[in-house]
Order: sequence, then structure tokens, then C-alpha cells
Amino acid sequence: MWGEDFTQIGEDFEKFHTVHTVQIGNATVKLMSQRQIVDYAVKWIEENRGRL
Repeated sequence: MWGEDFTQIGEDFEKFHTVHTVQIGNATVKLMSQRQIVDYAVKWIEENRGRL
């Protein structure tokens, strides 16, 4: 597994799930269901990098 995987997982997740992007001060923040993103990441990694 590589660090770039997390960028790809996030981009793929946003295509199919609700992600709210908001501004807090100078930061852009993405809010999403943590259960959904973790479950999605596990599935993505297993399918693309083998079993955990």
C-alpha cells in the first residue's frame, strides 16, 4: 500500500458518497461518514492491493 492510495480512495469515495466541503477559517474541510469511508477504504485496498 502506498500513500498515494489514500488520495485515490478519497477521490473515488467522493464519486459515490455524500461529502460536504466547508470552509473553517482558512481551511477547506471535507465532512463525511467515517464508517462509510473506512468500509470503502478497506474494500478498495482489498480489491486493489490484496487482503489486509
